[in-house]
Amino acid sequence: ALDVPEANVVISYDCLKDTVELAQRFGRARQKESSLTLMTERRDRPLAVLKDAKKLQDNIIKEFDPVQTQKTLMSRQQSQLDRERAAAPLLANRAKIERSPLESLNIYAAKTKAVLKTESLDQSQDGRFRCKLEYVAMSRRMDGLGVGATKKQCKHEAALCILKKLRDSDERRGH
Repeated sequence: ALDVPEANVVISYDCLKDTVELAQRFGRARQKESSLTLMTERRDRPLAVLKDAKKLQDNIIKEFDPVQTQKTLMSRQQSQLDRERAAAPLLANRAKIERSPLESLNIYAAKTKAVLKTESLDQSQDGRFRCKLEYVAMSRRMDGLGVGATKKQCKHEAALCILKKLRDSDERRGH
């Protein structure tokens, strides 16, 4: 493609894949009253659809306010810390955690609006199961590894590991 600053017409012989290509083609014609002509267009991505998507993207960029975004982020972080503070008594109940660690972790994750994922669950050659659980919240991410004779046992061990890390983290924070 040629770069001619005075150009006001762009003729495109190949199909546009996405809005990035659309912006690049319009960028070739920098004049105020420039136009883009497509010789071919994809059926699943006609020019009108790409222009609408580009307009939507441009509006998002134009309306983006980094100060407001930062305030929203700070507010969400504070809400997360408040949820964790409210759920802290669950971590203090060591007897319940020892009896049912996976249930305790699931309740804690629900109260703190965190995601609890099983990252891996494998059986090794010695017949023992190995598990990695991950707790992901806005304020922190913890993982726990467990090994056991059964899937349930290794998940319980991984949950205990995460709960201990969460409790230790809260103690350091002063909760």
